[in-house]
This record gives sequence, structure tokens and C-alpha cells, in this order.
Amino acid sequence: MAMYRPRPIINLFFSMLLVFFVVSKFPYLELPYYWNEAMNYFPALQYMLQNGLTLIPSASLNPELTQGQPLLYYFTICFGLNIFGNSALTAHAINLLLAALILYSIFYIMAREFKPHVALLAVLLIIIQEVFWVQSVIVNPEIMFSLLVILALYNLLLNNKIYYAVYASISVLVHESALVLIVSGFIYYCFLLQKFKFSKEFIKYNSFLLIPFLILALQALLNYQAYGWFFYSGLMEMPKTDLNTILTQIERQWFLLSSSENRIVLSLFILIAFALWFSRNKSVKRIIYDKRFLLVFIYTFLFFLYSLVNTLSPECLLSPVLLLMLVAAVAVNYVIRIKLLIVVLAFGFSFTNYLAALQASSAAQTSIGYADEIVVTKKIARFMQDSIPDKNDPVLCGILMSNYLTNPALGYLRKPFTRVNPVSENPEKHYIVVNTAEAESLKPVLAKKKLLELKSFTKNNAQSTLYLVQPE
Repeated sequence: MAMYRPRPIINLFFSMLLVFFVVSKFPYLELPYYWNEAMNYFPALQYMLQNGLTLIPSASLNPELTQGQPLLYYFTICFGLNIFGNSALTAHAINLLLAALILYSIFYIMAREFKPHVALLAVLLIIIQEVFWVQSVIVNPEIMFSLLVILALYNLLLNNKIYYAVYASISVLVHESALVLIVSGFIYYCFLLQKFKFSKEFIKYNSFLLIPFLILALQALLNYQAYGWFFYSGLMEMPKTDLNTILTQIERQWFLLSSSENRIVLSLFILIAFALWFSRNKSVKRIIYDKRFLLVFIYTFLFFLYSLVNTLSPECLLSPVLLLMLVAAVAVNYVIRIKLLIVVLAFGFSFTNYLAALQASSAAQTSIGYADEIVVTKKIARFMQDSIPDKNDPVLCGILMSNYLTNPALGYLRKPFTRVNPVSENPEKHYIVVNTAEAESLKPVLAKKKLLELKSFTKNNAQSTLYLVQPE
């Protein structure tokens, strides 16, 4: 692949943008493990650290912790933990490195395929996506998987068969959603670039497409040997057949993909660009048969269908969101021909998008408010540690807080509480701790108790409060 070198000024702006992104994430690196990190990934990582690095599923590793996912991402994080130290800082830094590689890859690909300023715009649009901003330093395979998707699709576009097979095969070992990638590659290469013909020559010429499928089959066999099933039952759910449920699910997933986080503005730019293209060319063939857009459309459409079956959470939609931002960058450049105006609007949109995200921040794992939630949760845990001398005193809380209070290795406190959620005991005197993420679920409990507020910590939209239940 020939090296493409944009103009020095564009290189400089990209370098500054990349450095800004990486440096701005430094304060997040040392945050304790949070939510799924603490509930699933941390125990799985500790298991692998204690029992040895492996890519082979084991019956002794609870598949509920890995949610049936392949083990390459865990292997990668544990490899870094072994070298640089077993800490949240190391795990988060590895994810940040993968996120930086996504931005570099996007910049290189877009500069080579379109124009340097379009590449810069694409990088900026990706950085301001809240789901990317947050997931870049959270222990979750979505960043690593998205990087492999981008590299695999681009090499397929260039007809680099070996590189595609390598990246697609690796993606199978990272995430079960790789099924969408390899099916997309198969449809694109066998049915749209050429006329499918079942023959020995055709199979031989396209045999590289079968390699990821073979890896997927091997992964399924290893799962069956370890757990007794080929694919994790919690992943695939048969969609309900009533029309209202189907329409609601379609609306939800479509909103998450194209409209949330102010992506509706960029989606409108794509529609406007398509309309202008049609009015100027009087034909949709040129854009439909542009291999670049065609491949992105196939993957995005199939992933959307896949999300309807799996009811994926917002972070799992990261890879199609990134591809949508690439198309959006091209669309903005096509609609607005003045480069200076593009720059002004891009940074203005970035600023307003940040303010909107800050205003609507929550405790969710895809919201920038997750960091505030961690801060106040850690403060309340440390206050409890210092003000409740007997760690055997009963404490009632949500399942997330329970995990934080009983496992010091997660980074919230030094000594664990031993009687957390003593529901069966129903003690007369006990404490209740409420954080934003679990406040709604604890409302019925709080309504029935006579409470004395001992301490509360607040930061933006996040709050953690400690109560003492007084005798009736």
C-alpha cells in the first residue's frame, strides 16, 4: 500500500488534535473500575492473571463474566497488566492506545481516499461522539473490535485479501459481532463485485473469505467443549413477533445509531448530500456503486438488523457509528464547499455537542457523567470507611455499590464491608447508601424507612448519599 502524505499543515492539525484527545483522557485513566468493568471484566481479568493467559475457553471461567465473548481482548489487557502492573490505570491506558490507533487509521484512510481536510473533519466528528469519548478508556472490547472492523473493511476495499483475512479473523476472537463483518465481506465480495458462481475456481479465488468463518467455527467448537453450547445463549434472543414490539425495537436501535448524541444533524447532512448528488447527476448509480459507500452501507445495515435480534446496548453500536461519521464527513464537505466555513461549523458543533452532553450527563457507561458518578461513589465509600469503624455493621445498597464496598481491589476503599445487603437479617439499625445509578431501584426501600442523612456528595448530575436507618 502506497504511503499517502497529506500537506504538512494538515498533519500538524491532526497531531495537535490527537495529542489533545490523549492528554484530555489522562484524568480518567486512574479512575476505579466501574459498572460492567467491576462486575464482569475485572473478575475475568483476575482469573486469567491467576491461571495464565489463554485464548481457549475454560469451564472454570464463568461465561457469565465474559458474557460468552471470545478471549483475545482479555488476553491483550492481561498481557499489559503482567508487564506494567495489575491496575485500572494500565487497563485503561491500553484501551486509550487502541482508541488513538482508531483515530490514526481513520485519518490515514480518509486522507488517502478523499481529501486531507475531510480526514481531519472525520477525526473530529469521531472524537466528539460521546460513546467513543467514554469507551476509549473503559475496559470493553468495543474499541478494539471497531479498530479491526475499520482495518478489515478498508483492506477488503483495496482487495488486500491476506490483510482482510487476518483482521477479520482476529475480530472473531475479540467479539461475537464479528459475524456481521464476515457476512458483510462475503456479500460484498461474492455478490456485488462479481457474479456468484458455485465452482471450484470461484471458491479457490475467494477462499480467503472462508478463513474468518473457519475461525468462528473453531471458536464455537471450543465453546461447546468448555460450556456445552456453541454460542452464548444470552446473546441471541428470538425477536417477538407482535408488530408494536418490533416497531419499538426498530425505533430504539435506529435512534441509538443515527439520532442520539446530536447525530441527527449529521444524518441530515448525509440526506442533503445524497439529494444534491441526485439533482446534479440525475442518477443514483454513481453513488450506489461507489465501492466505498456500498461497503459501509452493507455493514451498517446488517449490523442494524443484528442489533434488532440482540437488543444491543449503545456502546455495542460503536463500529457502525464510526463508519457513519466517515460518511458524514464526506457529506459535510460535499454540501459545504468553503473549507473555512467547514472548520468554523465543525468546532462550533463540537462545542455545542459537548455542552449538550454535559447537561444530559448520567451515570450510564456511555455518558461523560460516568466519571462524576465514580468520583462521588469513591468519596462516599471513603467516608464510610472512616466514619463506620465496625465493617461488620449492616449496609443496604444496590448491586453495583455492593460490589464496590466488598471488593477493595476495585479501588473505592481499603477495607471491605462484610455485611452488605443483609435483607434476610432485617437488622433494626443499619446504613443505606444510594448512588445515582441505583437511586430509582432503591426508592421503594427508602420510602419505608425513617432515615437520618449522614453525608452526601454531589458533582454535576451525580450524587451519593449515606443514610442511617433510625429505629421505629
